[in-house]
Amino acid sequence: MQATSTLSITEISGILFLAGICSFVGSKIGGQLADARGSKFTICLGLLLQGATLLLFDLAGVNLFVLILVLMIFMLATWSISPAQQLFLVTLVPRNPDIALSVNTSFIQFGFALGSGLGGLVISRTSVLYLNWLGLAAVCIALLLAILLFKKMSSELETPFVNKEI
Repeated sequence: MQATSTLSITEISGILFLAGICSFVGSKIGGQLADARGSKFTICLGLLLQGATLLLFDLAGVNLFVLILVLMIFMLATWSISPAQQLFLVTLVPRNPDIALSVNTSFIQFGFALGSGLGGLVISRTSVLYLNWLGLAAVCIALLLAILLFKKMSSELETPFVNKEI
């Protein structure tokens, strides 16, 4: 932020503080939405909102107020997925939810590391302005994988049980 704007360190800290509050609120809204509409809906909606905000970053241009607003919506969307994902995993493995959530946390940390590495690579070879496109590609892949997983699971549930005994 400091390299691409004229904001002071104090102003950037304030924006990051607001982003942290939005992540907390996003988790709360995501949990409520997952309870009301289901985890699959919440995950897909959160990914769609993430993708939309990543596109809006480019469209916002240099308007600082719009950029901050888009960042706050991005944080809400990003963290709304977490409780829905956890609910989904717990319903998949009801006997061992602690193991499922532990593996999920490990993959989240791996995602942070991978995203940081790829982001650093993009910045070192091109420009910080290309990070939105890398993020959008990652979100599109995640949405595609989620849809494929949800379709596969629903088709497996609809397949009637076939008795293999003769």
